[in-house]
Amino acid sequence: MAFLELMFGFLLITSIAGMFFDYRKQQLKMMAKMNEMEEGQLHKEMDGIRQRLIVLERIVTDKNYNLQDEINNLRDK
Repeated sequence: MAFLELMFGFLLITSIAGMFFDYRKQQLKMMAKMNEMEEGQLHKEMDGIRQRLIVLERIVTDKNYNLQDEINNLRDK
């Protein structure tokens, strides 16, 4: 009887450990996917900031540039 209880306990522990490691693997995959998505959003934001910086540099360096129109265009974005 003790042998059967020991085997049952061993099987129970190994199956619980397997489920835990599967859960942990899925959790790590989800975290990696979230980091990937956040990185994509950051790249989009940085591209927008770069475009605005280009316009601002042009405003500052070009003497013939219509300053008021460009400022209004930036506010509309």
